[in-house]
Amino acid sequence: MTSACLGTVAQAKVADHLQEFPDGLHVSKLSEVTGIECNYLARILRLLATKHIFREVSPDHFANNRLSIQLVSSNPLSSFSGFCADEILRSSTELHNTIVKSRPDKKRTAWSRATGHLDPVWEYYEKQDAVRAQRFGKAMIGFSSFITFDSTLYGFPWKDLAPKSTVCDLGSGLGHVSMHIAKACPQINIVLQDLPNTIEQAKLIWRERAPEIIDAGRVEFVPVNFLRQSPVTACDYYFMKNVIHNWSDPNAGRHFYERQKGHERHIQTSDSRICDATCCRVSAV
Repeated sequence: MTSACLGTVAQAKVADHLQEFPDGLHVSKLSEVTGIECNYLARILRLLATKHIFREVSPDHFANNRLSIQLVSSNPLSSFSGFCADEILRSSTELHNTIVKSRPDKKRTAWSRATGHLDPVWEYYEKQDAVRAQRFGKAMIGFSSFITFDSTLYGFPWKDLAPKSTVCDLGSGLGHVSMHIAKACPQINIVLQDLPNTIEQAKLIWRERAPEIIDAGRVEFVPVNFLRQSPVTACDYYFMKNVIHNWSDPNAGRHFYERQKGHERHIQTSDSRICDATCCRVSAV
């Protein structure tokens, strides 16, 4: 319930509308600007206020607080909340139907069962839903904002790489991880590779957040569908963060096949780095 309410207020930009009213605004006024029925909106905000998200400063008057201000639409955490309450929550309702032994169709994911879309979610974003695609890209920036980059920055000696080493970030999203690496290691050049619409969005984010890297010619933006196409050749390192866990073993294997195909002349001099989450057996930890 809390997730659904968070997604609703994020999509309605309630926190945005409250920014100019630090002493609170009556829910009827919020109803007018959000289009949400007044009584329902009051119940949603009151539930969130019990979780210390928003404040009910007087009966039916609500204001932002330090938690709700994170839901302002310009904050990537707002996009993360919307993504979790939409794609993730909807897909979770079909988890059981997807994994029971009597329904072994591996082509039907929880996502496809819940939405009726047979394409993988990434292709759905690319072909049909630019709005959700943009939200997902920002959501990943939001997700990264509350985890440390230390494991990425220091888990591999990026700073020891030779000058002008090229790192290809496969499945880069908007490239926020590579941006941290590029800022910490000025001798490294970056190639971002993801689906075309994502790469176009990445160009805007990098121009906003790292214009000096673009102006120095240290980043390239190259669209690719890495299940069907080989990544750019002759990079020194191929980096994948939080990519492999999204794919079945056959599709992950296909990705590595495409990675190697067309790279025969460079495979001995290039290297791959994978940074992802794993779930180990308790006895193995």
